[in-house]
Amino acid sequence: MNFHPIVKKHWPTIKTVLRYAVAIVPIVWIFSQINPARILVALGHTKWWTAPVVAFYVILGMYLQGIRWWLLLKAFIPEIPYSLTMRAHFLGIYYSPNNAIQEVVRTVLIANKYDYKICWSSTWIAKIFGMLVLAILSVYGLLTLNKSGLPQGFAQSTISAFALLILMTVLTFSRRTSRPIMKVLRKIAPQGIRKAIENVYEAIHEYKSKGRVLVFSFIFTMFIQMILIAGVAFLIYGITSSFQLNSCLAFIPLIEIACVALPITPNGIGIREPLSALMFKQMGLSVEQLGIYIAMYYFAFSLKLVGGLPLLCDLIKRRKSER
Repeated sequence: MNFHPIVKKHWPTIKTVLRYAVAIVPIVWIFSQINPARILVALGHTKWWTAPVVAFYVILGMYLQGIRWWLLLKAFIPEIPYSLTMRAHFLGIYYSPNNAIQEVVRTVLIANKYDYKICWSSTWIAKIFGMLVLAILSVYGLLTLNKSGLPQGFAQSTISAFALLILMTVLTFSRRTSRPIMKVLRKIAPQGIRKAIENVYEAIHEYKSKGRVLVFSFIFTMFIQMILIAGVAFLIYGITSSFQLNSCLAFIPLIEIACVALPITPNGIGIREPLSALMFKQMGLSVEQLGIYIAMYYFAFSLKLVGGLPLLCDLIKRRKSER
């Protein structure tokens, strides 16, 4: 695509402005519809335990995701320390608001000391399992809801996401299915990148010899995602006194998949909010309650600073050693 020279020159700036617009405009649009008097009433009806429960579920989810990755690594690196893995995991959370970059950061930290093929393959397996489980839960939630009240195209989007993630899982673990893609990569990728991809690809297939580890990881992933979705359901209950687990099962996984598929803004900010507005509309809840929900989400997002605890511990140890 040929751009005008001025556009081409300033494209990085234009791209940054567009990303900020995508992040900010939906949030401004939602909060501009909120009635200040009504939101004060909604805040008064919000249960006192809502924020602590949100914090508990978020931190528990972070911890369990680190445990899952450690167990996958231990399948081929039995000597890898639990403390080192969790340190890398939480530092990844701390250093970036973007989930994909968090996974890259933590993997790089471990791959510098251990077999990089196993480190990257375990990260990919954890990712694909997480996305597949979200799609499965979304389909289940869809089946339990009244279809007449759903947004147009919601069912098709859910089924499409499920089919796509089934295909990606098959491509991940089936040599026969993925062979044409690997042939294309061998032709177009530079030699160094091609070699790394092939090594990680082989390591992924080595995991097929660890069937129990894969099955346990998948079940554990289902448990983690159910905990996180239950946390959202309790958050909505705390705000609205309405426990709508089935709606959360249908909507929340699809929202998470959309945020991963469209990595335009950090952690899907600006994408998550309008999709959450659709969910609240389907639930029959007010825009004021939606505003509190979004504010609570930003509170949960700020808890990623917990990932900086390893750095704080290092600083304390350094200060003690200097005395």
